[in-house]
Amino acid sequence: MRVDNGIRAMVRELVQYRELLWQLAWRDIQVRYKQSIVGIGWAIFVPLMQTLIFAVIQRAQIMSINTGNVPYVVFAYVGMVPWTFFQTSLTHATTSLTQNRGLVTKIYFPREVFPLAKVLASALDFAIAFVITFGLMLYYRMPLRATVVVVPILLAIEFLLTSGIGFFLAMGNLFYRDVQHVVGVLLRMWMFATAVIYPIKVSRPRLQMLINLNPMTPIINAFRDVVIAGRMPNAMELWPATAMAVVLFAAGWTIFHRVEFTFADNV
Repeated sequence: MRVDNGIRAMVRELVQYRELLWQLAWRDIQVRYKQSIVGIGWAIFVPLMQTLIFAVIQRAQIMSINTGNVPYVVFAYVGMVPWTFFQTSLTHATTSLTQNRGLVTKIYFPREVFPLAKVLASALDFAIAFVITFGLMLYYRMPLRATVVVVPILLAIEFLLTSGIGFFLAMGNLFYRDVQHVVGVLLRMWMFATAVIYPIKVSRPRLQMLINLNPMTPIINAFRDVVIAGRMPNAMELWPATAMAVVLFAAGWTIFHRVEFTFADNV
């Protein structure tokens, strides 16, 4: 009952400060693209350029990647968009408390709005970049799938996962500033351990199960299933990732909320 009441109180408090959350997210969007020639176009430019770079490498046969009948550019871009959302969100969420030290030390409000605002701002980038997927599919004469309506559900799962990890990283960086530098390195390594630019399939079931412990792999595979293949996600792969996302979000938010009274002394 205490845990249930605590979660209810946290939700009510966040709802009460929802306007502040939206304002912080909108401020982050404005600051991110302020005095930029490309502006919001960077949301498209970053994943698209990364995709084209890997496409050139694959085309030059420097790296052999078999994507079946799916054009590699489409395959890679559909994986790169959710990954960019994940990477950008965690990068900004990690420093969300230290960048707002002036607000953290002032009057009380739920400090979880800071990392959540960063993830929300990156969600807008995702939405803009995702639209380009349809243009690529039309260019390569690929059919648009009705299963694309599942994309918001997949984004919600990724949102929970990203926010949960973001809570822990924001807290860690507040107490140890090295965290933000470590995160940048780990995210680069994490991308190559995820099915972002190539399919990850192995013949050994146990090794495949170990690979699937990385929650971003089944999430990105699910995006490709509904967008490219026109089929529902593999439940056996997606459910563990969904459970992990929910657990990390609940645990991260709860711990974050319980220790936030110490933030002002360490910021």
